[in-house]
Amino acid sequence: MNEIIEESEYKKAIAGLVYDCTNGVIYRKYTSSGWKTVGCRDKDNGYILVRSNGSRLLKAHRLIYYIMEGKIPRVIDHINGNTSDNRWCNLRGQLSFQKP
Repeated sequence: MNEIIEESEYKKAIAGLVYDCTNGVIYRKYTSSGWKTVGCRDKDNGYILVRSNGSRLLKAHRLIYYIMEGKIPRVIDHINGNTSDNRWCNLRGQLSFQKP
């Protein structure tokens, strides 16, 4: 899942979603039954994956960064090392790589 995903895919994916930055959970509005959490945990690496409106799986932390900042950094770090902890205070983006 290291492919480059276009910004337009993120724009489509966030339609109808709400992110709670205090608990790191993304919700989708369902008309008949209210709000439901979205995403599933990848058993191999622990990342939370969210299916976009176009049926593509996106890493939740990248989608969250787009929701909060309107851009996608090349690297997003989970500060505490827990890849399923998507609270905003645990995500740190790096827009470009630093030269050594």
